[in-house]
Amino acid sequence: MTIKTNRDFLNAVIALAGVDTAITDYAKTALAKLDTKNANRANTPSAKAHRAEVDGFRAQVLAIFTADATLFATASDVAATLGVTVPKASAALVALAKSGDLTATKFKVHACKAQGIKGGEKTGYRLATGDNGAE
Repeated sequence: MTIKTNRDFLNAVIALAGVDTAITDYAKTALAKLDTKNANRANTPSAKAHRAEVDGFRAQVLAIFTADATLFATASDVAATLGVTVPKASAALVALAKSGDLTATKFKVHACKAQGIKGGEKTGYRLATGDNGAE
């Protein structure tokens, strides 16, 4: 088991057999405090403002696809359309694909130095349909 966070550590302590009950009780109390702290942090004005901004941006991205139901675009295409960075567009596209609003399709691109095209695997997105985007 790899322990990466305090939560992982506390859960591992609770799961250990043969550990003194005082230690497991402490771990349970610390885990409850961690949950409370995280819940309070999620309800701060700055967290709510950030969430609203992200949701608004995702709506803008989704609007591009709903305006043209046949559109198939990459994160680079969306970033150029909205005037944002590719990572910001990519994060929104991945989130929309996970929520089922868009369908992600991986495809290969062959390099062409004359046109400045890098080769490799890319991901394109399209509006999700009832048949999962199959044509």
